[in-house]
Amino acid sequence: MKFFEKYYNDIDFSRAEETKVLCPFHSDTSPSASINSSKDLFHCWVCGEGYSEVQFISKVNNISIIDANKVLSKFEDNLLRSEWELTEKAELWAHSSFLERVRMLGLSDELINELNLGLIKDEKKRLWLGIPVFYNNVLMQRKMYNLLKIEGMPKMLNEHNTRNGFVIPYDIWKKDKSVTYVFEGEKDMMLARELGLNAITITGGASSKPNDLVINEFKDRKVVICYDNDKAGFEGTKILYTNI
Repeated sequence: MKFFEKYYNDIDFSRAEETKVLCPFHSDTSPSASINSSKDLFHCWVCGEGYSEVQFISKVNNISIIDANKVLSKFEDNLLRSEWELTEKAELWAHSSFLERVRMLGLSDELINELNLGLIKDEKKRLWLGIPVFYNNVLMQRKMYNLLKIEGMPKMLNEHNTRNGFVIPYDIWKKDKSVTYVFEGEKDMMLARELGLNAITITGGASSKPNDLVINEFKDRKVVICYDNDKAGFEGTKILYTNI
């Protein structure tokens, strides 16, 4: 049930056992489906689609049941730690001087909020700009951008044992079917979105390709690759072009 609550994050499921929702499997403007909170089941009364929570994850994202179970497992991990918006995101908005440095990148408050940017403190209490990687409102990983140019540290840090090939910002991009502009890094992606482009980046750098959880969302899209004018950018462009 926890995934349903994240997917339909504007719905209150506590009021009734059966809650009406919009069906994502047909053109639905008036809620024609329902979710049974006691059985964790989805059913549409118009198109007839009916799924368990894992099956729903698989169907709505066009991924395998195996990968859907991985998403659900990752979500269970998220339950063991504080919600991003109550910690990292809240801390960014409370830290006025660090927030001002984020704005100096050329980002508006609206975009900072839309991308759910946050403030991460490492084990030495150093400050990093936190860039969350969400997938269907499930936090899959946290990326750390060296905004303050901490000496001896790389421009970007990833959490250990995390999977590459996710799209940032997946949940926003998935709903926008306009031309996709793929940038090599998170900063360029954010600036492009500030300019109004439907911009994304792929986690893992120029050599990464979209993983199995996101690759199907590229189908039938017009994509423009905007990688750096160097060897890594050339090779990365070839890799991405042949995999989407």
